[in-house]
Amino acid sequence: MLIASTLHDYEMAKAYDDDLRRKILQSYERKEGTIPQIASRFGVSEGYVEKLRSQYLRTGKMERILHRHGRKPKFTPLVREQLQTWLKSQPDLTLKQLQKKLEQEEQLHSSQFSIWTTLKKMGLRLKKSWSIPKSKTRRESSSYARRGSRK
Repeated sequence: MLIASTLHDYEMAKAYDDDLRRKILQSYERKEGTIPQIASRFGVSEGYVEKLRSQYLRTGKMERILHRHGRKPKFTPLVREQLQTWLKSQPDLTLKQLQKKLEQEEQLHSSQFSIWTTLKKMGLRLKKSWSIPKSKTRRESSSYARRGSRK
C-alpha cells in the first residue's frame, strides 16, 4: 500500500498571485471567453474565476482581499486617543475611574485588566515608580509574628 504523503511533507496551498487574478479578471472583462474557457486557459477552477468575479463586483478591487482574523479590538484608535486625553488632563485617574468614564462616555464595557493592558501597549505606565526608596517602616509578616511568640 502506498501513502501519497506524510504529514511533514504536506504543504498548504499557496494563494494565487495578484497578477494572475488581474489577468483572469481582465480577460473576463474583455469577454475573451466564458468562465469555463477562462478557467481552462489559466489552469484554475471555474469556481475560482466565479469567486474572483463576485469579489471584484462587490469590492471593485482586483487584488486579493486581506482577511483580518480574530475579533475586532474594543480599544479603537479613537478610544485610545480619548484615554490619552483623559490621562493628560487628569494623570491620577485610577483604572476604576477610567472604566467608569469609558462606560459612561464611550458606552464601552471592559475590565480593568484590559484597560491596564491597553495603557501598557500605549506606552503609559502606572504612576508608582520603583526608583523611590522603600519605606523604612518594616511590614510584619506572619513568620515574624510566630518567631516572637516562641520566646
